[in-house]
Amino acid sequence: MRYVPKLTLVAVLLASCGMASRCAPKQERPADNTAAPERDSPGAASTTEPPTAPTTADDETTDTRDEPAAPPPTPTEVRVLGPRVESAGEITAWIAERIARARAGTRDFVRLPLAEKSDGWGCVCPRYYAGGSPDAHQGGETWLRVVNESGTPLPEAPTEMVRDVEDPYRRSFGQVVRVDGYFDGEVVREDLRDGSGGPSDWIYDLNVFHVTRVHRRMNADRAYDARVALLGDPVETGVCERVVRDDNPPLNVRARPNTRAEVVGGLDDGARITPVEWRGHRWIRIEDPVSGWLWADSTARACD
Repeated sequence: MRYVPKLTLVAVLLASCGMASRCAPKQERPADNTAAPERDSPGAASTTEPPTAPTTADDETTDTRDEPAAPPPTPTEVRVLGPRVESAGEITAWIAERIARARAGTRDFVRLPLAEKSDGWGCVCPRYYAGGSPDAHQGGETWLRVVNESGTPLPEAPTEMVRDVEDPYRRSFGQVVRVDGYFDGEVVREDLRDGSGGPSDWIYDLNVFHVTRVHRRMNADRAYDARVALLGDPVETGVCERVVRDDNPPLNVRARPNTRAEVVGGLDDGARITPVEWRGHRWIRIEDPVSGWLWADSTARACD
């Protein structure tokens, strides 16, 4: 058998192909069975860059001036410490100030202990409040309607099974969790009488609180002695417009914040208004399209 040098053999093969690249085996595109990276996980960044769409003439001329701006990041550094949550009067006043500033167009970011009530004290009351104990509400207007925007669920409160009764049930011990967030100026009414004809004490005003970060559950000692705090710098959001929501229009506009005051005008359902002044949580003063006061519960936020 005649010996052929390896280099000569390779040259012959390349010559028969014309180009070396034509002799390479065909590359089959693998199936994309890889799950999309979790880009929203707290503290974790994606290592995969998203595909880039081809640029077109339309892309180059698109006007994006009307696109809403991304919300500012929530600050984390404590700017000013507030009162301890065990002081009902001071906490009520502190929350009321945040509500008033939000209505005037300034958003304060805050940190507070969020209490989830236990099932042990037999209270017909809302589930959440700003407080240091899940076993008792310290009083004041600190009840909260929680809107969790953090992307992290609140932890589950510890429970136990109660079996020494006719109908066994699971009882919650409640909890206190430190959270960051902001008040949007909205106060909603919650009626827990459920048609039972219960006392008016079962009707509550809840301050709407948006949670932007969930911290760990607090132990009993630290929660009871916890303080609220302002975080970072406030953000100017502007006064939020409202829209009339009235099943029996027109909505009366009155000369004074009183249901017996003279009616000076009316607003159709869907009309947009800009609050100039609030009286408590129930009355709003406007100047356009008519000057006067109207019932706030017949309106809804038209921003965010």
